[in-house]
Amino acid sequence: MKNTKLRVASGIEVTRHQKESISSLLRRFNQTVRSSGLLAVSRKNQYKTKEPNRRARRESALVRAADRKRYQKMRKMGRIEKK
Repeated sequence: MKNTKLRVASGIEVTRHQKESISSLLRRFNQTVRSSGLLAVSRKNQYKTKEPNRRARRESALVRAADRKRYQKMRKMGRIEKK
């Protein structure tokens, strides 16, 4: 029997017992990962995006203001009908 270990980068480690099958080792490892809450946290943060910085917020506001002005001008000229 080899001294088999399953390990995750976060420090979760499961060592194989004597006469333990690989499937039961995997089951024990999965239970350990599940109970640690690591998987839930990583899934929660999977699509998390960074909040835009001050400069990006200002640029976005300027673009929105320019779009609003262009839209009002087109509406005034009759190219866009009122809702």
